[in-house]
Amino acid sequence: MRSPSTSLEHGLTHAEWPARLERLGEGALARNMWARAPEIWLDGGHNAAGGQVIAHALAELDERVPRAVHLIWGMMETKDAHAFIAPFKGLVERVYTVPIPEEANAFDAEALAEIAASEGFDVTPASGVAHALMQSRARARASGTRADLRLALSSGPRAQAAWN
Repeated sequence: MRSPSTSLEHGLTHAEWPARLERLGEGALARNMWARAPEIWLDGGHNAAGGQVIAHALAELDERVPRAVHLIWGMMETKDAHAFIAPFKGLVERVYTVPIPEEANAFDAEALAEIAASEGFDVTPASGVAHALMQSRARARASGTRADLRLALSSGPRAQAAWN
C-alpha cells in the first residue's frame, strides 16, 4: 500500500486530462494527409485564461523547437472570443476558424474569422476540422514547412474524433 505522499506524487505525475494540452498521436487523418505528420495539440480552452495558458504552452514549445503554428479554432458564442484569441498574437502563422458541430450556441466559422481578423490575424474560415487540416496542409506544402508544422486544435474533445 502506498503512503499518501507517494500516492499524491503518482497521481500528479501520471494524471491524464483529455483535451488539455493533449498531444495527439498519429491517427488515420494524419496517415492520409502527411508523409510526416505535424505535431497536433488539442485543448478545449474557451475563455481568456485558457487562451493565455495555451498560448504560453505553445510559446514554450516554440522556444525549444521552433515551428510554424496554425491554430484551428471553434468557440461558443457565450465566451469572449476576442479575449481568448488575443494571447496568440505574434505566435501563430494562421488561424483556421471552424464551427462546433451540433452546438446551436457556437460561433460560425465566418463570425470567428471576422473576430480573428479584427485582432490582426491571418485567418481562413473552414467548414470543419478536417477541412481546416486540409487547408493547413496545402499552405504548409506551398511554403515548404510541411515537416515543421505545429497545429493547435482549440475546439474541444470533438476535434479529437476528426483526428482519429
